[in-house]
Amino acid sequence: MNSEKLRAFFQNNLFSIMIACLYLAVQITANGIFGFGYFIDEFYYLACAKRLAAGYVDHPPLSILVLRLVIGIAGDSRLIIRLIPALAGSVSILLTGMLARKLGAGRGAAGLASLAIVTAPIYNIIFGFYSMNSLEILIWISLTFYTVRLVLEDNPRHWIAIGLLAGLGIENKHTMALYGAALFTGMLFTPQRKFFRSRFFWIGGAAAFILVLPNLIWQAGNSWPSIEFYINATVYKNISTPPWQTVIDQILSQNPALLPLWLSGVVFFFRGESLRALGWMYVILLTVMIVSSSSRPDRIVAAYPALFAAGAAAFDRFAVQKGRAWVFKAASVTALVSGLLLAPVGLPILPPEQLSRYAALIGVIPQIEKGKSTALPQWFGDRFDWEKVSDSVSAAYRSLSPSDQTRAVIFAVDYGKAGAIEKLGENLPPVISGHNSWYLWGPGPATGEVVIAVGMPREKLLEFFEEVVPAGGYSRRYSRDENIGIFICRRLKRPLREIWPRIRFFV
Repeated sequence: MNSEKLRAFFQNNLFSIMIACLYLAVQITANGIFGFGYFIDEFYYLACAKRLAAGYVDHPPLSILVLRLVIGIAGDSRLIIRLIPALAGSVSILLTGMLARKLGAGRGAAGLASLAIVTAPIYNIIFGFYSMNSLEILIWISLTFYTVRLVLEDNPRHWIAIGLLAGLGIENKHTMALYGAALFTGMLFTPQRKFFRSRFFWIGGAAAFILVLPNLIWQAGNSWPSIEFYINATVYKNISTPPWQTVIDQILSQNPALLPLWLSGVVFFFRGESLRALGWMYVILLTVMIVSSSSRPDRIVAAYPALFAAGAAAFDRFAVQKGRAWVFKAASVTALVSGLLLAPVGLPILPPEQLSRYAALIGVIPQIEKGKSTALPQWFGDRFDWEKVSDSVSAAYRSLSPSDQTRAVIFAVDYGKAGAIEKLGENLPPVISGHNSWYLWGPGPATGEVVIAVGMPREKLLEFFEEVVPAGGYSRRYSRDENIGIFICRRLKRPLREIWPRIRFFV
């Protein structure tokens, strides 16, 4: 990009660039420096990054590969690993503004589209800790940008970029396939199905398949564990939600003040025949959410930045270009004020006690998974007191004789405890678990002669061991980890590898 093009880029996207840079600084400060402790899932991803594979029980490999590359260069501190989602958020904000400009919005209206992401609580949550969700949003808004270019520029060559992004998206998160299917169906409903006749569509499709193939091979070689995981998650983890609640949750998660903006985006897509497929895509995704009774509003979160961009273009046509600038100004002020009021819901900018009272005051402690109801929203509550877990296990380990210490292994009931012990514990024996990918990693060389068991009830342990002795416990604030027992177990009733399938836990 030469200097003239670079200057034009900055001029055309000035407000979006400013918002993206400011957001990056806020996310790094709030979540990387002051953001309480590691989140439960971050321990799991760090454990996965130590064990690179072409797949994992509950997610494809791309996000783990990215994490491994980053920590290999800069380490695995909380600040470093949270820099990745913060950057993903910042670039997503910029791309949303750029998409708005592509749809005809002025520079100020494009800034409104970018601002919308900053003020919606769900994005502050997702871009605040490491997971594949931040990359999903970045990949999908990029794919949407190229889809718009495909249609508006009538250039089928963009199918290559779309195919590459689709492949990366599915390698990052399997549910990206649902977005792709919704977009494909939406294009079938419109004249844009003509683009399927291009040879570049097949080239892009082949590129996507090649990128996804390693995970497909891994899934087949491991008896398709992700299918079992998704079925179990639906049955045992997700809460069945009535249709009206599903719609309300979408509105709340996106900041209720932004409803006119993204609803205008839906109308914008449907009113213009050339991009109607994107309107159908959202309708299809929302219908799937309603039919599946999903309690997770984040399942289709990546679809909204495009609606913000389209809504900004609609606002620009209705307000700025027709001399009704007050409408645009009112929308911007409303988004900003509401975003500030909702900021503590997604950003850890309040001490936990005050945050608990604030969340209760505005009624934002949703129960999105069965068994998850605490004094803080779960995305904050599961960042506290993990040192208590590793310290309690360390104390139990030190209580063993030197002979037992050499034979000991730590068994944790779930991936959060397993990951926290492995990450935070010092000079401890290997950690094993039956939860998700930990199960596939197996017991290794452990014989099970001496097991420090964390989180499994004593009566359950007695099914496997002759001797189960209490060795302490712990509780974590703001979570459901209350009076969690730690036991020293000896004298297995059967060899460890024979009982291993009985502790398989995919959910």
